[in-house]
Amino acid sequence: MKYLVIALVLLSGVGCSSMQRDYYENWEREPVLSAEQRYYWLRIADLYMELTPTQARQRLDAIGDEEKTTLQWYRYALLNQQLNNRAGWIRARDAFRYVIASESLSQELYGLTKLLLKYNQSLINWDARYSKVKMELKESEGMQRVLEEKIQAITNLEQNMSSRKEQPAEP
Repeated sequence: MKYLVIALVLLSGVGCSSMQRDYYENWEREPVLSAEQRYYWLRIADLYMELTPTQARQRLDAIGDEEKTTLQWYRYALLNQQLNNRAGWIRARDAFRYVIASESLSQELYGLTKLLLKYNQSLINWDARYSKVKMELKESEGMQRVLEEKIQAITNLEQNMSSRKEQPAEP
């Protein structure tokens, strides 16, 4: 029995390693970027992430509707990310998806772009959870006010009843 379990584990490991090799096989054929090209995209991200939402909005307003290259989509996504609102994060996520789908994207830039896509998706998810919690808080605060009013009404009623009991009965 022990040898059967070991054999199954070894066979499943062989299957996983062969699947993984096929996945990365396409990446090995791509040319490796020079350090200057990698750092160029990182510098763009660094510069754009320092922008305020107002500055990002101004730059987005200056962008036209013409066809965009992969680098322009990348910049567009970074600018939308800096708007610090749900709509901007959604546009950024979608633009990063477009960049990832580009066939001219190298392995290094794919990793960077995938990371930024996941970051924007996390911001979108956080905003959804935050909005839900905020709504639940408002509802519970409303319920708390109603309960406080009911408690006050019951307290007033009890005080009226006890004051009536304390009054002497009239003949």
